[in-house]
Amino acid sequence: MPTPARAASGAFDGAADFARNDLTRRTSAIGALPVRIVCGTGDAFCPGNEQLVAAVTPRPASAFTLGAHDWDYWRRVAPEQLAFLAERL
Repeated sequence: MPTPARAASGAFDGAADFARNDLTRRTSAIGALPVRIVCGTGDAFCPGNEQLVAAVTPRPASAFTLGAHDWDYWRRVAPEQLAFLAERL
């Protein structure tokens, strides 16, 4: 489960900021939107992203594939992300 202590350095101003912006508390709002969540399995955010996807109803489109939180991964998944957006325009 995500916590302020496990967040990336500088991502939040503190515990109160984390609580205000904690997506796991907004799963019903996320489920009402067209959402696609992708993450590399070597990314430190992957476990939290997988938990988020599992908590949202209806389950959002998602992909957890080999890669990390780097430009190589994002370049590789960009075409799929853009196709997802294009289908919703």
